[in-house]
Amino acid sequence: MTSALPQELQEIVYGLAVAPVDGIAGSAFAAHTRGLRRSTDGGLTWHTVFESLDPDQPITVTSVVTSPGFQRDGRVLAGVHGAIIISSDGGASWNSSLLPLPSPLVSTLALSPSFETDGIAFAGTMEDGVFLSSDHGQSWVTWNLGLLDHAILSLAVSPTFEHDQSLFVGTDSGIFLSRNCGRFWHEIAFPAEHAPVLSLAISPSFIDDGLLFAGTAAHGLFSARHPWTDWEQLAQLPPDSAINSVLLAPGFPITADLLILLNDHLLISRDAGQSWMPSCTDLTDTDITVVAAPLGLGPGSPLIVGHLDGQIQRYTIDQ
Repeated sequence: MTSALPQELQEIVYGLAVAPVDGIAGSAFAAHTRGLRRSTDGGLTWHTVFESLDPDQPITVTSVVTSPGFQRDGRVLAGVHGAIIISSDGGASWNSSLLPLPSPLVSTLALSPSFETDGIAFAGTMEDGVFLSSDHGQSWVTWNLGLLDHAILSLAVSPTFEHDQSLFVGTDSGIFLSRNCGRFWHEIAFPAEHAPVLSLAISPSFIDDGLLFAGTAAHGLFSARHPWTDWEQLAQLPPDSAINSVLLAPGFPITADLLILLNDHLLISRDAGQSWMPSCTDLTDTDITVVAAPLGLGPGSPLIVGHLDGQIQRYTIDQ
């Protein structure tokens, strides 16, 4: 399999996925302009994978996820133009699954929390909507009925998906919800003037609080509870803020920790978004593209950060 890559194309880290083991950051993967990078020491050192595909040019990877049961099944899914590349041995070997034509550009991947057993995965694309797999990524079908905007910028699956079958997508025009595993979609009442929606995050206590966060391209961060008709714009963020990523603490909202990738720097909140401060004093670069917090958002926890120049670095949350 090959993917042409112009020499002048700037190196970018598009996505990160980390599989913690017993309180250690463990295996990590980075979707990169020039291939998929893997770390086996929690993001301290990295090397390129896909050697088993024998590509004659680097394969640009736009998204990556690891199975919730990675330590048992070793499954990794990576999105490329027109296909999903899959490993079931922790990244040692790979095979590809072509998406239906015309070849879509994968923008985001998300898995069912029960992926290890139900095999359900979702792929959002830039122009072709949402694709579904129910066999661990081996085959894919489109699920776009009712989805009026096919430009998928973000995708979030309910933490209780096994019971409620719910997932959200953020698009150029707003937010859409499916309550039946993506078979049918309807638009929820997110203010159209605040779209596009670049990032989504669902509360770990979603079954009780129905809380959804939405990061926008130019209007900052919003939150709403079921039925998602009354949106609150979270305060104390600079105007015209692009929220490229939203991370919640595993114990949220009891542990009210929230981290955002704001334009090109990281801010953390300890009060559910009412006030903000820098997450790392030693993080001075201003070219951040993605962030992962494999062990939560507490002081001293690691952050893995991808940059616009293709570098991947590990930092520690200060406070």
